[in-house]
Amino acid sequence: MKFTYPVNKVRFSDQKWVAGISGDEHLSLFNTETQKTIMCKPGHDGCSVKSGQVDPLGKFVLSTGSDGHCNIYKLEGDSASFVTKVKICDKKVPLDRISDLECQWLQDGETILVPGKNSIGFIQKDDETNEWSITHEESISHNSEITGVMSISNEVLVTYSESDKHAKIWCLNDEGCKMLDDVKLKTPVISMAYDMQSKTLAFMDTECSISFIQKDFETGTMPAAQQVADEVSDDIDLDNIEMDDLESK
Repeated sequence: MKFTYPVNKVRFSDQKWVAGISGDEHLSLFNTETQKTIMCKPGHDGCSVKSGQVDPLGKFVLSTGSDGHCNIYKLEGDSASFVTKVKICDKKVPLDRISDLECQWLQDGETILVPGKNSIGFIQKDDETNEWSITHEESISHNSEITGVMSISNEVLVTYSESDKHAKIWCLNDEGCKMLDDVKLKTPVISMAYDMQSKTLAFMDTECSISFIQKDFETGTMPAAQQVADEVSDDIDLDNIEMDDLESK
């Protein structure tokens, strides 16, 4: 895979696809089975790709760009055909903004969680028209623009706002919407991840530190080491990790 600008992010999908995100206008995908590279064009004209991901079913791929749009492509063999673009931000994203418009597919392969406004956005395909459009769930909101989204399950979602430095965990199901936790973080967050086995939610910030909260948000149970919502666990200073210590464990 060749890029015009330095690669700043790599994403794996379904043990088959590798997405490379750089300052290029388009998203590049590598098929590990056929050893072929796919260019998702047309890209974000005059702007750079911020994130990209293949859906869980391997049928579609999305990319978001600093133009404030989410582009959707259909995967067919070793090619990606452009389907549509959906506007998720009112304005273009400044190049110096920390957040990267990370979106996430839900397991149905036809719903995309997106940031960009004060309430969370859902991009879905209409089965009758096959058109993709965005709706916003007003009950899942922040006082300022949501800059990061993540799903722990189809019902439990995480949202983050760079401006107010709050991460909120929500349960959205047929019974309605409920906020499960509201976590205040001291430093802007770059990325979030949740490990299902240990029930640990992790935040990596701009100071290269990682903070943890342990909780099974689906059941509401808390491991013994659970941190209360207003606290964060001991940070891991990535700049001072001894590699020899890690290798010996």
